[in-house]
This record gives sequence, C-alpha cells and structure tokens, in this order.
Amino acid sequence: HKYFEPFVGGGAVIFELLPQKAIINDSNRALINTYSQICYEPDKFLHKIQDLDQTMWDNGKQYYYFIRKKYRQS
Repeated sequence: HKYFEPFVGGGAVIFELLPQKAIINDSNRALINTYSQICYEPDKFLHKIQDLDQTMWDNGKQYYYFIRKKYRQS
C-alpha cells in the first residue's frame, strides 16, 4: 500500500500514520525541500540546525515573523 498526500502542510497525518511507502506534495517548495533534507540527510540537517546562532532561538516568535516576512518577499 502507498500513501499519497497532495498537501502535506505540517505533516500531521503522515507522521501519525508513518507509512512505509509515501508520496507527499505541497505548493511550498521550502517545506518540501526541508522534508527531503530531513529524510535523506538527517545528520547534515541536524548539524546545520545546531550551527544556527543561538540568539535566533532565544526569541522564536520574533524569528518566525522575520523568516515569514523574508519568505513572502521572495
């Protein structure tokens, strides 16, 4: 059996089901790219996350809005 998800969004359904074979999609390319990096290169992804400046994480809400604004401008 295969699982098809046309709009993965936050991934709540797929992460609950954890199918062995799945195809996911979303119109947000950054989201799909992030998911691909986590799936295919998890160690590299974790290393990059750990390298982020700690000050970004100190105020997560402010950082979220900064990134969202930047993303919407592109």
